[in-house]
Amino acid sequence: MGAQRPDSADATLTVPSLAELRRTTRSVRSAEHGPAVRRALRPRGLEGRGPLTLQLLVADREARLLWHSPDRVLMVCPPRSARTRRDVVTACLHVVNVLWPLVSWFTAPLAIGLTAVALALVRAPDVLVLLLVVVTMLWATGVMVLMAIREGADLVRMVSPRPVHRRRRMDDGLRVDHWSIALCHADPDTVGALLRDATALVDHLGDRYETVPDRLLLCRPDAVTTTAALEAVRRSATVRRVSGREVLVVHDVGRPVPRPAADPGPNGILVLLAAACSLLPMIAGMVAAAEREACATACTGGPVGYGDAVFWLLRHFVVLGIPGVAPSTGQSKALGLAMALLGLVIAARVVRVVRTRQREDDEEREGFVDDVARPYSTALVLVANDIERAAVLTAVATGEVTRLRSEHHTALDLGVVGRTRVVLGWTEQGIDTQGAATLTTDALIRWLAPDYVLIVGVGYGLREHAQEPGDLVVSSRVRSMNWRKEAPGRTIVRGELAVAPQRLLDRCRDAARDWSGPRPDFGLTLSLGVLVDSAEFRAGLLDLEPDAVCGDMELAGVQAACSKHKVDWIGIKGISDYGMGKTDGHQPLAARNAAEFLAHLVRTGNLDPL
Repeated sequence: MGAQRPDSADATLTVPSLAELRRTTRSVRSAEHGPAVRRALRPRGLEGRGPLTLQLLVADREARLLWHSPDRVLMVCPPRSARTRRDVVTACLHVVNVLWPLVSWFTAPLAIGLTAVALALVRAPDVLVLLLVVVTMLWATGVMVLMAIREGADLVRMVSPRPVHRRRRMDDGLRVDHWSIALCHADPDTVGALLRDATALVDHLGDRYETVPDRLLLCRPDAVTTTAALEAVRRSATVRRVSGREVLVVHDVGRPVPRPAADPGPNGILVLLAAACSLLPMIAGMVAAAEREACATACTGGPVGYGDAVFWLLRHFVVLGIPGVAPSTGQSKALGLAMALLGLVIAARVVRVVRTRQREDDEEREGFVDDVARPYSTALVLVANDIERAAVLTAVATGEVTRLRSEHHTALDLGVVGRTRVVLGWTEQGIDTQGAATLTTDALIRWLAPDYVLIVGVGYGLREHAQEPGDLVVSSRVRSMNWRKEAPGRTIVRGELAVAPQRLLDRCRDAARDWSGPRPDFGLTLSLGVLVDSAEFRAGLLDLEPDAVCGDMELAGVQAACSKHKVDWIGIKGISDYGMGKTDGHQPLAARNAAEFLAHLVRTGNLDPL
């Protein structure tokens, strides 16, 4: 059953039977977010689809289903605008699935109507046949009224500027244009493998569908059945926001700046409708009074009654010049013409607003696709205390901050500045402990694959006569002071003396040219896992490295991890003390200056890809 699938690395991928698909449906329904997933798969109205078992069956026959067991399944959907060839059975199931609302609504009245025809042919009692015909007509009328109400509600959502309606329009537009994951039901440990299989599946199926082969695969949060699985999807995909709604992008090269939703302002439709509803009773009274005065009691055919006047005005409000009851006075005709013109104005306004909304949504979708296609660099910013973290958040965050989690670490996605995605991570103080800079940086590089790693925060100055609290130091070199040989009468430093990568050092020098804050000092930083608060110890450091201008506790660990992974690194430190008489009084100033220089470095495009 079903078309050929691409080879999967998981040998447990099988073709399910109908009974297994039913068990899958029951498993999805009983999941943590089962009701929300079901509502997403079966929206109300004419856009609804068939039962989940039917959807799974159609997806399986079209080779869009990755099924391992009832508790491990993923279903992808092609763009709604895509077309493909299907065999006869699959095509019939597809039509039933797509037209399920009409099938479910009109099956009963159709069956009753056919029963009435059959009874009429066998000469059943006329009363019974008439009763069945009346039931059929009432049922069909009720369904049509319900459809009209829902279509009217859809029209309201189409023209509405409310964020919830705009998000729904964007969701619909993204599903029209791109591949999407409609269902992800699996344990968190297996989600990553399922997403990789889904990516391969989309690449395999893309050539079968008549659509733009952008291979962009999206996943909405309401397609995932458990919170743990959703977190696993977030770790494997890229979290973006479109019109305030979270979208998980499986294929991605970066993360765009959330586009601020333009405020369309009031569209005037509700105001015009309110005006029409307010004017209608008064105008109807004026028309009825004028007609009664002109025609007295002998007049026939004119809207002399209040109800007749209301009905006549409503008809003119919708359609100008409809035949029927005609007034005899010029005043009534003029008032009817005014109502008709008001109706035309409202209709024209509705058309204009609908077209505007569609254009805005199209532009946002096109911008979303453009942002996906554009290359972005990723800058990992590391801090070591809460003051440094708050300073970076204030200086760099572009909008809503997204929390990212791996098995051992948490990071904050601060958004994109220019074409650089900024991610904030934190390390414990020191170099070589479990949560300190070396192991933390190594783990974050493996997880986030950044292009640059910058450690930003505070350090202690080693040139107190030339430095003020808040001055900046950019580490052009770093010496690891932890590895030393203590010989009689002398100390030999054996730690690595590393030079900052030329590209990132050059970018920092370029940013310093038009930086309005404290002038950065590009020099040697000493890094060791010691909290220095001793004039004697500090003097010993300068004896070992007379050219040093700054000291810290993490940079050597960051440098070691980055060198291992061949990632550019640099340190940006604000002077908060001088390694003696230490207080926290200048830490906020030093951290703020370092964070603002980082923001300037990013905003001037110095970290953007070439």
